[in-house]
Amino acid sequence: MLLFNIRVFAVANFLFMKLQAHIAIDREDKIRWLVIASDENDTKGYFLYSNANDNFAYDSWFKKIDEAIQAAQTQYGILTEDWIATQ
Repeated sequence: MLLFNIRVFAVANFLFMKLQAHIAIDREDKIRWLVIASDENDTKGYFLYSNANDNFAYDSWFKKIDEAIQAAQTQYGILTEDWIATQ
């Protein structure tokens, strides 16, 4: 199990959580940062958003947060300690 500090926010009567990690190296696909966001009220899972800039992103869905973190590590080399909690 991966352990790290997650902030949980109450937004419009539901729990909301985001983690963000920056990609330090230049990539061919231009992805610069990642966001993992909880989707507790709708899909009951987590989205991993891959962002190239403020206007472009694509996402993947995971049932468990550990799966999203593992995918980020496998695809982008992001370690558990690279994630920071954001609002």
